[in-house]
Amino acid sequence: MALNEVLNLRLQEFLLFNMYGFDTMAGLGIKGVDAGNKFGQIPLFSPTDGRIPVWEGANPYEYQTSAFTPSVASDDATDTLLGDGARIVVIEGNDPEGNEQSETIELDGQTPVPSTLTWSIVYRMYVEKVGVDGTAAGTIYCGLGAFALGVPATELAIVRNGNNQTQMCIYTVPKGYYCGITSIAYTTIAGKPVIFHDEARTKDSPFDYSRPFRNVRTVNVDTDYELRLNPYGIFPEFTDLRITALATQNLSTCECAFRFVLIPKTLVDGYIGG
Repeated sequence: MALNEVLNLRLQEFLLFNMYGFDTMAGLGIKGVDAGNKFGQIPLFSPTDGRIPVWEGANPYEYQTSAFTPSVASDDATDTLLGDGARIVVIEGNDPEGNEQSETIELDGQTPVPSTLTWSIVYRMYVEKVGVDGTAAGTIYCGLGAFALGVPATELAIVRNGNNQTQMCIYTVPKGYYCGITSIAYTTIAGKPVIFHDEARTKDSPFDYSRPFRNVRTVNVDTDYELRLNPYGIFPEFTDLRITALATQNLSTCECAFRFVLIPKTLVDGYIGG
C-alpha cells in the first residue's frame, strides 16, 4: 500500500474526520496522536513588502541554518517575575534533532533571559503567568543577537501586548510524525484583496508554492474563508510549513490559520507495502 493511501486510511480510521470533525479529534484519546492549530496575522503591509510569511514580527522571517540558543525579553521594564504584567512565558519548538520541546522562561523586563536549551526553530510563545494587569505590559520577544530595550536583532517569535500568545503561521513537523493538514482559513479587509500562498519545503530546501497544501488563493472578504479538508496535504517529519501573503493595496492587513493532526510514524510505517 502506498504511503499516502496508508496515511489517509489511518487518519480516517483513528480520527473519524467525517463523523466528528477537528474539534473532537484532540479528545479521542488515541495514544500518540495530537492535533494543533497554527494562526497568524500581518498587522499592516503593502505591495512593496512583497510576499511575506504571515506573522507579527519583522519580515522577512529568518529561518536559522544551525542550532541556536535564543533569549527572551519584553520592551516594557514592568514585565518581570514580580511585576503587574507578564511574568512567565513558555516557548515551544523543535530541538536540533527535530524533537518537540518547550521551556518556561521567567521574565526580567527589558533584560534578555537566555534559554537553557538548544533549538532548530521556535514556532510558538505564550504568556503562562501574569500579574494584576492580566496581560503583558509590552511586547515580548524571543530572539537572537544584541537586544536594545528588549528588542532583539533577530526576531524569532513575538507576543504583542494584549494577545498573550504568538500569531505566526509557521511550523515545522517534528521528528517521528506525519502531519496531515485538515483545514485552512483566511481573513482580509473588505476591498483590499490579499493573495495567499500555502508553502512547504523539506529541510533547508527552497520553499515551493507550486506544490502547496492547497491552490493559491486570492481573498477579498471581511469574514473567514475556510477550506475544510479531508485531509489534504500530508507531510513527513522535518517539513517546514507556512502561509505567506502578498498585499495588492497599501495599508492592508490579513489573518490566516491552518489546522493539522500529527500521526506517529509507528502507526503508519508498518502498513506501507502491505
